[in-house]
Amino acid sequence: NRLTAWPDRLTDGPRRRPPCRRRPADAPPAATPAPVAEATPAEAPATVGAAAAIDVAAITPYEGAALPPPDKPVNQDAEAAAAKAAEAFEAGRYPEARTEVEQAIAKSPGSARYESLRARVLHAQGDSAAALTQLDEAVQHAPKDAELYRQRASVQVSLGRSAEARRDMAAYQRLRDGTSPSSPP
Repeated sequence: NRLTAWPDRLTDGPRRRPPCRRRPADAPPAATPAPVAEATPAEAPATVGAAAAIDVAAITPYEGAALPPPDKPVNQDAEAAAAKAAEAFEAGRYPEARTEVEQAIAKSPGSARYESLRARVLHAQGDSAAALTQLDEAVQHAPKDAELYRQRASVQVSLGRSAEARRDMAAYQRLRDGTSPSSPP
């Protein structure tokens, strides 16, 4: 007997499909779900506060590695490293991107732009908890940068933290629209 390695287990010989489970001929047809009608704003249920009205499922992952405008004076060496990191990120070379962005942060500590890029790299590598920690630092350095809140909301959703994601999206919307928050984000 020859053992064959499969990703989930070792089997003895070729892999066989389980038998097909067919519905008996006399069984009633499967029920199809009724179509869901979309609620208009007038029919939508009342929510408490702006954060509760945000649909967490609608939060899209933060895309792209383009760097936002500088949040403080630019260190040319750090900027060059960050540009290399963004290029590597776009190409899917995450370890290289991480190395470059860490060099940028070392040359210009406290830059929310570089911290945001590092968070994107960490999130792409599957380390959402570290990405969230990095975004918390970035928000402390640039609390009026709306995109940081949107990016953090995306990471919160991936961690299953819908309440926190709603708060971050509410902060993003307030900052983007220029409205004053009723409470700090």
